[in-house]
Amino acid sequence: MRKTRQDQLPSTPTDIDHLHAKEANAISGVLDAIPMIAEQASQDLLSDGANPRLGAPGLTGEFAVRAALLKQVMGFS
Repeated sequence: MRKTRQDQLPSTPTDIDHLHAKEANAISGVLDAIPMIAEQASQDLLSDGANPRLGAPGLTGEFAVRAALLKQVMGFS
């Protein structure tokens, strides 16, 4: 069953004084303030008619957005 949100640990501890940690915390703050982003990502993940009650749980919409943003911002391949 695919979920929209799942409680999880923060991407980085908040006490690290590093540029990437500050960027990750800023991204997390924006996503936490606008939960509609996770909901829209979940709708997009299920747009092909997949039944959210069947199969492996997969990524939540929120996690997919967080991973995509970190990939883009950090320049990961």
